[in-house]
Amino acid sequence: MVDQFTQEGLRTPSEPLADPLPAGDHAAPRAAYDELQGRLLREVRAHDRERAAHARTAAHLARLTGAPLATRPAKTPLRSRVHHWFYARMSPHLALIARIIDGRKRKAQSPTGSRTSPAAGASATGSPQFRLRPLLPAAASAVRPRGSRRMICLAHVLPHPPRAGNEYRIARMLAWLTRQGWEVLLIVVPLVEEAIFEHDIRQAAAVIPNLIVWRRDGTLLHHLSCEGAMLEKLDGRRPRDFASALGEQASADPQSRRTTDLLRMFCPDGPVELLLHLEKHFDPQIVLAGYVFMTRPFPLLRPGLRKVIDTIDVFSNKAEKVERFGIDDASAMSAGEEARLLNRADLLIAIQPEEAADLHALAPTVPVVNVGVDFEVPDMPPRAGAPVVLLVASDNKLNVKGLKDFLCFAWPLVRREVPDAELRVIGSVGDAAEAWSSDIRILGRVDDLAAAYAQARVVINPAVAGTGLKIKTVEAVSHRRPIVLWPSGVEGIAPPARTMCHVATDWFEFAQRVIGLLRRHDDAAAVTQQRQEITDHFAPDHVYAPLVPALDSLTGAGAVE
Repeated sequence: MVDQFTQEGLRTPSEPLADPLPAGDHAAPRAAYDELQGRLLREVRAHDRERAAHARTAAHLARLTGAPLATRPAKTPLRSRVHHWFYARMSPHLALIARIIDGRKRKAQSPTGSRTSPAAGASATGSPQFRLRPLLPAAASAVRPRGSRRMICLAHVLPHPPRAGNEYRIARMLAWLTRQGWEVLLIVVPLVEEAIFEHDIRQAAAVIPNLIVWRRDGTLLHHLSCEGAMLEKLDGRRPRDFASALGEQASADPQSRRTTDLLRMFCPDGPVELLLHLEKHFDPQIVLAGYVFMTRPFPLLRPGLRKVIDTIDVFSNKAEKVERFGIDDASAMSAGEEARLLNRADLLIAIQPEEAADLHALAPTVPVVNVGVDFEVPDMPPRAGAPVVLLVASDNKLNVKGLKDFLCFAWPLVRREVPDAELRVIGSVGDAAEAWSSDIRILGRVDDLAAAYAQARVVINPAVAGTGLKIKTVEAVSHRRPIVLWPSGVEGIAPPARTMCHVATDWFEFAQRVIGLLRRHDDAAAVTQQRQEITDHFAPDHVYAPLVPALDSLTGAGAVE
């Protein structure tokens, strides 16, 4: 499997990394490594068999005694469990879920209800009525004068506080747009009711001037500092059914039906009704969708309203870049279906150059602009004192598999060569790690991420595959910490940042690069020069510079001074 990762120009970083052993001395350690991995695999299989036997015994005893079967307390937080449950169990059955929902809607409809036009009257549907609930007291909301340029952003994640790469990307871009004079109203549509806690929403409302969170029970949690939204007109109204107006009932082939199911899951009728209301009363110049899955309402918007997609990922690449590694991705789609959604927009935003080319091939008539992610570059010590290896990641399938494989295939070799090495795992990915050794610390969420990077000598990104821009890679580089990763981890990373990236093509090489970086001493002068280059590269004005003329061309406005 690992040989397929060998790519010229990716195997060796721009700054050569001295191997911990001379090339001629690799044969014996690799043989010992292979023997060690074989023993570990046998032990893992024996452990799995033993655990299964214990489960069968416990179930048998429970049946004999009539006692309830003991369950292991869940160690993952509710937020992570909800996302695991939805993606792992619900995503393969979206079509069935949509058919069930449709059946309930048809039963709830009145005989004379109209389903043919979004302009039709308030026909009874299965969507819950809107219920308004302010997030902060009215006294705490100072209404500002109307901005000269207005934008609505649709997202399915709450960008603050950011806990994953896509949340960080949305938060940074919206903050930059606000500084550029855009009055941005953010609509968040969580995938499941419990996916976002109200405490987090209130925390976000304190830093996001205009925020509406649509809950699936119809509640609109809102905090607005803008004029003209007139949300009170929605209170008590029931959203219309937009399936017929969007031609969703005419989907015949399985791929189109699956795409329709995804769009209706990400953006149901409630948010569509909300957006159409805000289109009229908030009067934006641009609607920005985070991901193609939020474009469901685009065909219903007025022609003069410009539509932009921040793609973040190219989903027709999933089969090639993710699923071929044995990792199912419910968001994968065909090139034809993705092209159909992309062509709904007036502008596409790519997150890295390779995907900008892919988007142009999919939708050649739609302008594409490449915009990465900005990062602050804190003042960090050039080298940590202790040999700490750091992983910061969320609990998606790629990260979970990468961590488990690293613990099995690389970490034992690192510990043998550097006995005092310690692995620290930050983020929800640690919830899936079965690690009991004293040399592995599962830290969960931390408040001071900069301090965690300062204490690390090397960072790892063990996810073997993926699409988009790897935020974990960029974050490590911005903290001036070398990172060991697979070839996919450097996709979209510009040359100034690649000097910190050390690419491996198999787990033995991955371990060797970690070992070498734990032992390496960097030149202080070179580190100082590198910091300035990275600071300039990740500065907001540099990262978002291509977006300024692209948005100006859509609105016919000049740049804001």
